Amino acid sequence: MAGDDDLFSPERIGERVALIRDIADDALKSGLLPADKIVLRGIRIPLLVSGYFLLNAAYKKWRIKEGHYTEPPKIAALTCLSIMTFVPFRPLDPDNVTTITEARCNEIFALECASVLVGVPIQAGRENTYRRVLDILAECRSETLEAYRVDQNMQVARPLPDYDLAILPADHFKINSMITILECLSGKANGS
Repeated sequence: MAGDDDLFSPERIGERVALIRDIADDALKSGLLPADKIVLRGIRIPLLVSGYFLLNAAYKKWRIKEGHYTEPPKIAALTCLSIMTFVPFRPLDPDNVTTITEARCNEIFALECASVLVGVPIQAGRENTYRRVLDILAECRSETLEAYRVDQNMQVARPLPDYDLAILPADHFKINSMITILECLSGKANGS
C-alpha cells in the first residue's frame, strides 16, 4: 500500500493504543465493566488498533473519494469491528456468565469507544435499543481482518503496510450498519 506509511506510523498507532487503553481502564474503574467479573487482555489492544488502521486503509480504497476523509462515526464503526475481531475483554468465569455485562463485555466496550470517538455519550438510556445494538455488534467480527488475525495468532510479524486488504463482501453490511447506527445515535448523520 504505497503512500500509506504515514497511516501506519508508530506515533499514530501509539497514540490510538493509549486512547483505547485509557477507555478500557476507565470502563473497569468506573464499573461500566466490573473488574471483579471481567478481565482486560491488554496485549490485544495494540492488535485491535493495528486492525483498525488496516480496516481504515481498506475502507478508504472501497468508499472514500479523493479529497474526502473518514468521519468520526466511520472511525468509530471500524474501531468497533476491530474490537469485535480481537475481543480484548473476557469474563473471569466464561462458563458461568450471569449478566448481560459479562456476556456482552466487548460489545459494551466497543460502544464506549464509539462514544468517545464520536464525542457523544451512547448509553443504555433506551434499554431495548441499547440491547439490540449490542446484539448487532456481537455479529460484527471482521472477515477482512482474518489474514492479519491469523498472522498474529501464528506469531508471523509482517509490517502493516505489507497488508493490501480489501473490504470483503461479508463485511459490507456490518460496516454500513454500524456507521449508520453510530451516525443516528450520535446525531452526526450527514447523508454522505
